[in-house]
This record gives sequence, C-alpha cells and structure tokens, in this order.
Amino acid sequence: MTLRRDLPPRWWEPAGGGPGRWMQRSEVPADARFFGLGGRASGPRLRDGTYRLWNTDPGMSFGPGDDPLYITMPVQMVVADAGTHLVFHDSSWDGTVTLREGEEGAGSGHDRPGTSALRMDGGRCGAG
Repeated sequence: MTLRRDLPPRWWEPAGGGPGRWMQRSEVPADARFFGLGGRASGPRLRDGTYRLWNTDPGMSFGPGDDPLYITMPVQMVVADAGTHLVFHDSSWDGTVTLREGEEGAGSGHDRPGTSALRMDGGRCGAG
C-alpha cells in the first residue's frame, strides 16, 4: 500500500491577478490522520482545515487554535494502518497547508484518499 503520493509541484497564479505561489499536492491513504508537531493550544491532531506554516508570536495569552510558538517546525506526522511518515516543509517563505482527511468506503472498495495541499509565497517547492 502507498503511504503518500506526491503530485508534481506547480507554480500557481490567481486568474484575477496577484502574487503567484508554489503548490504541492499529495494524497495519503483513506485511513490516514494528520498530526502537527509544535506548540498548538488545541493539541497535536490536525483536523480538516488550513494551517499556517510559519507562525507569529501573539505576545499575550492564547486560546484554542492559536499557535503560541513564533517559529514552529512545519512538520506533519501522518499515521495510517499501512505505516507512519513525517513530512518536513522546510522553507523560509510564508505559506499554508490545507488538509482533508480521507474516507473509508465501508467495504465498498470506494475509498477517498486524504489530501494535503501546500502553498508557499515563493522559494522552491519539491518533495524529498
């Protein structure tokens, strides 16, 4: 079973204008779950949503969903029945990662893989 399938990176420019950015899309098994390493107030599990790669120190108290550390290593840990892997997004450019958990087909054989879409404001993009 494949643990991760990376699609080729691409340079994406908005149709209405604006700055371009790199995008790297990946697929993981339907049963995979995403976790983030770093100081998240809401815990390490990363649910469906968009997360910023490089964070700023709020300089005050923080609540659920805030990231109190000003530089958290942009790392994902992906756990599935087939195995576990780490993904490092090593870049000094600002960016986001959008995660969507997969869905198992309840025996029908029609699983929907989970996805991860990395977007960076500049620099280089690639899988390693």
